[in-house]
Amino acid sequence: MRRQIIKATVSTACAVAMLAGATLPAYAATGRFVYRLQAGRPNLVVNPQSLRCIGLSAFGQTVRLVSNGTDEVANMYVNRNCTGAPIPVAPGEQRDFDEPISAVMFVPR
Repeated sequence: MRRQIIKATVSTACAVAMLAGATLPAYAATGRFVYRLQAGRPNLVVNPQSLRCIGLSAFGQTVRLVSNGTDEVANMYVNRNCTGAPIPVAPGEQRDFDEPISAVMFVPR
């Protein structure tokens, strides 16, 4: 009897864990995102995680040029913590910026 209770408890716990995992998928954009700071060579991000704020500025420099080769919209932000109004860069689009860009978040379409 005790063995059956343990089996039932373990089975229930496994089912709950599987359902929880199914409701919390991890998404990632597929492709390459290239950005250039004010001075310097291009930087590359490959298959970036979706809906995660990624800081791009370094040593006081901000982004001036991006090329979105991913399958998701790259929302660019002036603030490093991805707050404020986003500036969208569509998949396949390249864009120059006059305003300082400090972060990006990839958003599924």
